[in-house]
Amino acid sequence: MEHELTFDQSYKAWQSFKIENNDSYRYHVTGSSWTLSSWVTIISVDKGKIVEREFYFSVWNAIPRPENGWHQLSVKQLAEASGMTVQEFESQFGKTMLERLEWKEPLESLGTNNDSGASDLYTMDDIYAMARSKWLKNRTGAKVYFEAENEGLISKAGYVIDGCADDCFEGVNIGAIESLDNF
Repeated sequence: MEHELTFDQSYKAWQSFKIENNDSYRYHVTGSSWTLSSWVTIISVDKGKIVEREFYFSVWNAIPRPENGWHQLSVKQLAEASGMTVQEFESQFGKTMLERLEWKEPLESLGTNNDSGASDLYTMDDIYAMARSKWLKNRTGAKVYFEAENEGLISKAGYVIDGCADDCFEGVNIGAIESLDNF
């Protein structure tokens, strides 16, 4: 495994964080594309169980999300940025533009927005396990990344195949990990 020492230190920090916070936390997975869009998925975990998933585009087709949410912009303006009418957009995606740009899934509806680009439903234990077994494996023909910039907790784990040009990162980017008690 690449970055084994740094990973082990981060994993120990994670175990301490988990105990201190009764395995209750939120973490923010970030993603982006060469198509001038970026997004955030927030997973909330209470006592080791996922209880909510939230998703929003922080930038969509080069348009930044307003501070208080996408509903502040006109749907017509957003449709024009996608190169289609509101009706064409809704016909293609089967959702309103606002339902596509940001949403929340409470416990009873977890996993119902699977066509959005949102992060899958993983706990941080799952993330660390995938980092160890999948993303940080020694590979030829790839650059492997591991960072622990969330106060020692994982912030990036994954790899990029040599020569890949667009949207090539396989792994996870975590912008923040915080206790549920902070809310």
